[in-house]
Amino acid sequence: MAEDAAPAEDAAPAPPAPKKKEIDAEALKAEMERRKLAAEEAKKEAERKKAERAKVIQERIGEPRNTDGLEDAVLKEIMNAYYERVYSCEADKYDLERKTGFNDHEIAELKKQVMDLRGKFIKPTLKKVSIEFEDA
Repeated sequence: MAEDAAPAEDAAPAPPAPKKKEIDAEALKAEMERRKLAAEEAKKEAERKKAERAKVIQERIGEPRNTDGLEDAVLKEIMNAYYERVYSCEADKYDLERKTGFNDHEIAELKKQVMDLRGKFIKPTLKKVSIEFEDA
């Protein structure tokens, strides 16, 4: 009897096969044409973004200058221009970092004020203090 029960468990009904949607030739051709147009549009968009990115980089960095065979005075002028550019970029970076730090601090203070107005207080984390006693 145990032999009869084992094959019954293995004979579970198979799930129905997914029905394939019938597409006529015209609909298939139209779908392929839409996909082809979408691929072309995506390619054009990617090329446009690449060109825009190259333009922005070119504006930020500028044209590289050829320094081979130039006199010392001309090289000094080029290096001074590069130095001024780097100096101004670093100054802008410093200003932005200070502004960001100030804004972060201000946001934290405003959050504390909001919590105080709600009646919920943030409990500060307590530092572990250990006291050592000396034997006299």
